[in-house]
Amino acid sequence: MSGIYVHIPFCKSKCRYCDFTSFPDKIGFAESYMTCVYHEMAMRGEELKDYVFDTLYIGGGTPSVVDENYIAMLVAAAKKYFTLKDGAEITIEMNPGTVSAGKIALYKKCGINRFSVGLQSAVDAQLAEVGRCHSLNEFLACAKLLKGENFSVDVMIGLKGQTLADIGKTIEVVANSGASHISMYALTPEDGTPIYTDYLNG
Repeated sequence: MSGIYVHIPFCKSKCRYCDFTSFPDKIGFAESYMTCVYHEMAMRGEELKDYVFDTLYIGGGTPSVVDENYIAMLVAAAKKYFTLKDGAEITIEMNPGTVSAGKIALYKKCGINRFSVGLQSAVDAQLAEVGRCHSLNEFLACAKLLKGENFSVDVMIGLKGQTLADIGKTIEVVANSGASHISMYALTPEDGTPIYTDYLNG
């Protein structure tokens, strides 16, 4: 299986555990960055013309924070310059605090057929503790917009103050949201992140 990954390095705010390349204060560069991505795709098209790609994954950062038209143009460029197999899985990562009905409608129209939604916890206090820019209610609103679609949800264990009951609540919320898949990750305090400092301080 071969796939294409495109990184969108912009965020509304940076989570306290995140060590990925992302910039919450540089969204003004999104247009210039996306222009570079389109040029890169055009340049790589000839080099990779003999490959058939099964997946296109748009990750970040927070891809859903940029203008949805940039995402539609990205998918169009991928289809123009690369050979995607029929029914290829096209995924976008989303933060519930950065989506709208209009964004999701355009994502679907341009061919995105899988949505990866970052919830992490169904407890608002824990979301605030790790710097997530959304609430449980915003996740529920996002899930409602994705009803009937192929979407997965990311959740985390090992958060400060998190109990087994909190984890159970989060899984129950996700299971009832219509999600087709749950991905569970253990919090890893990465060197250089605020969470790592908390970890060193006990």
